[in-house]
Amino acid sequence: MAAPGILKVVYRHSLLTGSQRKQKPETFVLPKEDLSTDVVNAIHDNHLLAAGGYHGITDSGDVLQIDSLDIWHESGHTRITLYNLGVMLFVSDDEIYQAFNRVVCAIRQQGIRRVSRHNAGNPSPLTEGSVHQIKVTLTGTSPPVWRRFLIPSNVTLHRLHLVIQKVMGWQSIHLYRFQIRRREYAIPEPDDAGYDSNFLSAKSAKLGRLLPNKGETFVYEYHFGNRWNHQMIVEDIFQADPQQQYPICLTGSRACPPEECGSTRGYDEFIEALKSPRTKRQKDMLKRIGRGFDPEFFDLELVNDFLRGMQRPRSKRTRIADQPSFETTDPDRPLES
Repeated sequence: MAAPGILKVVYRHSLLTGSQRKQKPETFVLPKEDLSTDVVNAIHDNHLLAAGGYHGITDSGDVLQIDSLDIWHESGHTRITLYNLGVMLFVSDDEIYQAFNRVVCAIRQQGIRRVSRHNAGNPSPLTEGSVHQIKVTLTGTSPPVWRRFLIPSNVTLHRLHLVIQKVMGWQSIHLYRFQIRRREYAIPEPDDAGYDSNFLSAKSAKLGRLLPNKGETFVYEYHFGNRWNHQMIVEDIFQADPQQQYPICLTGSRACPPEECGSTRGYDEFIEALKSPRTKRQKDMLKRIGRGFDPEFFDLELVNDFLRGMQRPRSKRTRIADQPSFETTDPDRPLES
């Protein structure tokens, strides 16, 4: 039996803050004549016409992500509403979240191509002083370890990696990768012949070009052995304040786990050991890592002290020798402690 034809697609994305203030929805409207083959195939290949209803959770933090997809087709109308898609992609094995996200990616890509054709010859606003507001949450931690920070839109993913390391409190001694839609971005490890090199370079990929829309989610993985996975969400994009230096951390909660404790499961065991070590393994962890760790510790001023070595100057009149900047220094130099 032939699949029913798609007549119209409407995708809406919005965020509801903790104060119950709903941001103006981001809306993509694709009538039949504008539907690309990629979008139509994504809908049918992921069986979304039979997946109507509500999915997800509504209590995952201070921002509620709401995504809805209306599909009018020859057999009727299908509406799918997902709560906190960015979270559910990490915590649920239900195929609806991956399927929905694949269709949304196809819709966004068609929207980006249409905007690009419309603005041909005009400079992109993401290269002219815009800033991404990003929230990063360490997956699997409860209560969650998270940070919210601002970073220029024109940085490379490698520079974003360095900023994440500083705001979270990692030591930047292990490999990493970003997963954005279906592609991975990382840095080759020349000393490891067995290292998977099926990725694009994080040193040439730009944040603003890969993630030009509010509400987009992606994955940052650090230390492949322990698999510290981070859920990333672009909460906002706006013009930079000429009086403000970037990057800057806005807020956050709880301390980053010690890297030596191993995965989130090992971290949970370490926290239990801090309270009352019972097993030999827990006692060994305390001996190796120490008892001085406070899981509630987060010092915003200290984090921003670490970031000052990456901040751009407030004015073009600022001497290069006095203030390093993204434009006048190697964008991939190590951060100063």
